[in-house]
Amino acid sequence: MPGSAAPRVLKTLCAAILLLAACSNEERTYPEAPDRIEPLTVQANPDVLQPPITLEDAAVSFRVPRGWARLDSTAARRAQRAVRVETDAVRMQPLRTYGEQRTSSFLVVSRLYREHQGTDVPAALRQALAAHKQDFQRLDTLRQKDERTLFDFVIASRSAVHHKVVVESDAAIVQFDYVAPRFQYPRVVSRIEAALAALRLGP
Repeated sequence: MPGSAAPRVLKTLCAAILLLAACSNEERTYPEAPDRIEPLTVQANPDVLQPPITLEDAAVSFRVPRGWARLDSTAARRAQRAVRVETDAVRMQPLRTYGEQRTSSFLVVSRLYREHQGTDVPAALRQALAAHKQDFQRLDTLRQKDERTLFDFVIASRSAVHHKVVVESDAAIVQFDYVAPRFQYPRVVSRIEAALAALRLGP
């Protein structure tokens, strides 16, 4: 990221992340929010994505929307904390964090580890999220073209829309957290769908 642009990007993203963190203390004004957010359609559109990124340790290849840049800063750590879910059954290791200045949206890519053999990761995450009772939630099951299953935890707050997408293979379990301010979500959603169509997980 160019040095001249980095402070502006970080300042904007920090503000968005703080807004997301604060939303749990505000009055709920969208009691039907998840029902107003249509399930994602895994729709290929390479034109809106950057070249593939491969993380060999996590056995994953993915693509980031155009205009999104990697964050190596305080903003990255705040984004990671904003999407972390505390659970005794699943451990989260953040790998990469990206953000976009124009929409104040961000993505955290993490590897998940079972703390106990045989743990059902989606079920463990669903139970942990339900325990918070601070956002409106829904679990959608999505399919890629090759029929790989993606579990999408839709978390809608007063200020933001959060898609926590988990994909699992014999090699690894990887989580993609996409967060966008609520009023910017219509600009971001098609690029999230394209990115999910492009991700590959396996040996």
